[in-house]
Amino acid sequence: MYIIHSNVVLRPFPSKEVRVQEEVQTAIQPSVVLIPCSLPKGYASKTITVMRSCIAQIAKIRDNRSVSDDFMVQRVMSGIAHQRPSKPKYNNMWCPLLIFDHIRDQHADSTQLSTKQLLAKSVVLIKLFCLARASDLEKWSFRSLDQSITNCIRGTIVKAKEQRNSDSPSALVFKGIKKPSICPLATLREYLSRTKAKRSKKSKDAVFIDSSGLPLVDKDFSSITLSFLDKAGVDTNVYKAHSTRAAMASWLLLNGISLHRVKKLGRWRSNAALEKYYDMEIIDQDSKRSKVFVSN
Repeated sequence: MYIIHSNVVLRPFPSKEVRVQEEVQTAIQPSVVLIPCSLPKGYASKTITVMRSCIAQIAKIRDNRSVSDDFMVQRVMSGIAHQRPSKPKYNNMWCPLLIFDHIRDQHADSTQLSTKQLLAKSVVLIKLFCLARASDLEKWSFRSLDQSITNCIRGTIVKAKEQRNSDSPSALVFKGIKKPSICPLATLREYLSRTKAKRSKKSKDAVFIDSSGLPLVDKDFSSITLSFLDKAGVDTNVYKAHSTRAAMASWLLLNGISLHRVKKLGRWRSNAALEKYYDMEIIDQDSKRSKVFVSN
């Protein structure tokens, strides 16, 4: 196919692949130029992190390599990391026993809870026992839930965060525990049974839905978690919804669960990330007084 210019010069029309490549490179260039220029300006580390994330999220280029694998982009990101190294958000962490004690006192019998209370209990327990992110719960596939094993549930996370750098599918997997009041498996099964009649096409593939049957999103899970933490006695002025991940990881390590097992449960890419950001001192010095059972 040819394009006719006003000077009657003919040239081949670029193929779709070439056009896509050109468009992506055009999109990348401003970001690659912007970030190095921002470093001497003293921007806040959060601002620079957002810029770095923008690069990582750009669509894949023609040969299926991620833009983050581009040599020049890697140099930019490496420069940011060295000049503005990220730091742990918290110096210490609350003890998960606060949550477990609150559930035993206020929400022990799942069959007696309202659907709203049951939702909150399910969300918080799964975030703790699976070291799950809010985004994991949003992307958790209802159709993939496997309940064929009596004492286990497994479900695929669609496009999980860690899949940005891997093609391996991610999943939330957990077993029942011997403490019925805080058992995530029993709680989720009660929730699924309770909400069965509300599910429809508008529920899409979501495990967790609202009272209208619509899928819950990231901010919904954060709001539910934060409210539950506050009622359980966690200082939510300091600790936010995502702190459940660090709290449970720190507590598991404190109670003798191996680093490898915790890393596998939380789906971290490296031991270094787990040790730097999620292995913290637990405020409650009596945090070893109870045992927890986690999935293999």
